[in-house]
Amino acid sequence: MSVPIVVTAFGHPESHSAFTNAAGAAAAALLVSRLAPNTWFKSNGPVFGLVFFTLVMSAAARAATAESFALFAAAIVVFQAAIQGHNLYHRVERLKHIPPARFSQVLGALYLTFLLPLPLSGLAVRLIGPAISYRELILGATAAASLVGAVCYFSIFNLHRQKTVNA
Repeated sequence: MSVPIVVTAFGHPESHSAFTNAAGAAAAALLVSRLAPNTWFKSNGPVFGLVFFTLVMSAAARAATAESFALFAAAIVVFQAAIQGHNLYHRVERLKHIPPARFSQVLGALYLTFLLPLPLSGLAVRLIGPAISYRELILGATAAASLVGAVCYFSIFNLHRQKTVNA
C-alpha cells in the first residue's frame, strides 16, 4: 500500500517506504514481545482486541488523510504495530476456544477468512482505483472494515457477557 503513495503523493523515493515498513516491523516486534508473556493481556483479550482493531482503523484513516510524509510514516508504523497486536489477540483467543482435535480444520477456515479480502481488495483497487483518489479508496475500505469489525466486536462482547452472567 505504501510504495505508490510514498512515491506519487509525497514525491519520496521507494526506499523511504522500506524504512517506514522496517520501523513498523520493529514497533510490532517490541509490542508483541512485551504483551505476549503478560497474563493480564491474556485474561482481558476482547478488550485488547477492540483496542488494537480501533488502532488499526484509526491509523489507516490517518494514513489516508496525511498531509505530509512524516504523518503518513507515523500512521503506517502505528498501523503495522496494531495489526500485529491484533494478530496476537487472535492467536491467544483461538487457543482458548478451539478444541485441539479440530484445531487444524478450524485454523484452515480461519486463515481462508483472513486472506480472502486480499484478492478482493486488489480487484477493488483495479476497478475503482482509477475513478477515485487513493485517499477516498483507503477511507472507504476503512469505513467498511470498521463497520464489519463493530458488528464482530459487539457479538464478541455480547457472548462474553452472556458467559459471565451464566457462570
